[in-house]
Amino acid sequence: MLPFPKGAPTAPALIRRVPTAWRSEVTELELAIDRFVAQHGREEWPDHPAFGPLSRKAWGILVYRHTDHHLRQFGA
Repeated sequence: MLPFPKGAPTAPALIRRVPTAWRSEVTELELAIDRFVAQHGREEWPDHPAFGPLSRKAWGILVYRHTDHHLRQFGA
């Protein structure tokens, strides 16, 4: 599986807020991951603003790859 391309622009619909303090950002990421994992039995998923309809598996892959991309981006 190919990595996300470097410098790829973020879809405007995905930009929602200004970053806060680092510890707060880490806590928010942990909570977001927990909320996503809690959806494991969900049958229907919303359309992605950039990619449209995605299956549960496709959402999982996207979340994993996107998170991995940013952790690598920041050397975490």
